[in-house]
Amino acid sequence: MINKWIEHVIAIVGIGALLAYCFGILARYAFTWLVPDWTEEVTVYALLWGMLLAGGLLVDRERHLSAGVMHLAAPRLAPYLDRIGLVIALLFCLFLTWQGIELVRLELRLEEVSRSRLQIPLAYVYAIFPVAMAYMAYRYVIKILFTPIHARSEEHTSELQSH
Repeated sequence: MINKWIEHVIAIVGIGALLAYCFGILARYAFTWLVPDWTEEVTVYALLWGMLLAGGLLVDRERHLSAGVMHLAAPRLAPYLDRIGLVIALLFCLFLTWQGIELVRLELRLEEVSRSRLQIPLAYVYAIFPVAMAYMAYRYVIKILFTPIHARSEEHTSELQSH
């Protein structure tokens, strides 16, 4: 259920980025007096939010980074190396969640805003980091707890051998 919600958010953010960018191009050439300085900023922030949120979906669908070569080099150890890799990724996501929270707290104290006319508080922009990393960490926890050790490894090895 949460995946569907995230997919919708990513779609909305992506469409928003596209519309903002297209508006910026149109305004730059058709309405030169308008000169919107915020369109690139909104586009970058929207794409950033969408890409970071997609990370949790990639983990859930097993499309995240993994050391697949280990499956070919040491097939007997592959299931355990997979599990170790998932734990390392989880720890990394938890670390980035913590650092993201610290970054947002710092930005709330500094009260920095973006340079465009929108004056978006940067704490709001950076808030995606702890949210996305916590979601990815959640997905790694689910993988670690509920995926049998041999199931993922055998599937991954056969996929690698077919390429």
